[in-house]
Amino acid sequence: TYPESKILICMVGHFSQRGEPTILDKWTRAGCAIQAGADMVFELPFALATSKAESYAQAGTLLLKSLGAQYLSFGSEFPDPKSYLNLARKIMKAKEDLDFQGLLKQASLPRALQTWIDLSKEEQAILQSPNDILALEYCQAILNFGLDLNLLPIPRLHQDNPYKIFIHSASQLRKWAQSQDQEKGIQSMPSFSYLPYKETDFSYEAKLKQLFIYNHHFHQSQGRILQDPGINHYLYKNWVVENRPLKDLSTKKYTQARLQRDLVHLVFDLSLKDQKDLLTQVQDYHRLLAARKNSLTYLRPYKLQTRFVKGLDSSLSNIYQMSLKETILRNLLLENQAPSDYTKSPLIL
Repeated sequence: TYPESKILICMVGHFSQRGEPTILDKWTRAGCAIQAGADMVFELPFALATSKAESYAQAGTLLLKSLGAQYLSFGSEFPDPKSYLNLARKIMKAKEDLDFQGLLKQASLPRALQTWIDLSKEEQAILQSPNDILALEYCQAILNFGLDLNLLPIPRLHQDNPYKIFIHSASQLRKWAQSQDQEKGIQSMPSFSYLPYKETDFSYEAKLKQLFIYNHHFHQSQGRILQDPGINHYLYKNWVVENRPLKDLSTKKYTQARLQRDLVHLVFDLSLKDQKDLLTQVQDYHRLLAARKNSLTYLRPYKLQTRFVKGLDSSLSNIYQMSLKETILRNLLLENQAPSDYTKSPLIL
């Protein structure tokens, strides 16, 4: 559709937005993206990559726009960008009302909106889809920051799609990796990404628990790290003392994604201030992970830091230090070790 365009990808590093270590290291995944048709892959800093949907969306849109992007593309359940923009405007208007903010303390965003404003059937469906909630955050970021970005939603293909293509979600692929049953994912993946996925060992919970116990006993800064310090005590009581599996600890207050995300932040010693400060810097963090060789001319106007050690002496040294710690933490948790940030250069194919 856009034959002359360059495809830029903003990708999380070694931890997903839900706070889980990635199955494949960031350089392998970036290389897979290039082989799948992308031109350039850039890293989203850890603190923002593992933040709530609002900050995650703001960081991604700001970073891509700073690199000259004109379109923002994302997976969605509905192909019409106007539907997302219209609903995003309604949400932004509702959030300005103090009474609605009070309602949000008692109900989820979808339920609060259904109570507060009239929604079409399509808008109600959008609010029921986790993937589309993130799409709405992209729209709000574009509108809030006045970014000149056009939306290009890509409809997701499910297992019952009309093209008869075998499609499995990333969550399902992760479940198979955790149960050492990766063979089931072969129909959903091209060979260049399936082979490294097949060899991974994704059992990490016991190691993460040991790191959490150490942090719980010897670090006393949890109060500044999380919006709700009580989550630290909840995890210790239920996960450590009662020895319940992490996947069984979710409640209405603490969703599985939030537990996993805050748990990694505790182990990482990450503060809310770290996340907020990074939003002001992310537009200058142009860390290339991989690129197509014939696309490098596009990058000449941008000050790219291809050598990690130089980044440690720059004004963005805090982000580079965070990236280094993120890689070390992932390597402590998983058997398949990622290359060191010190020595790994961007992959050029």
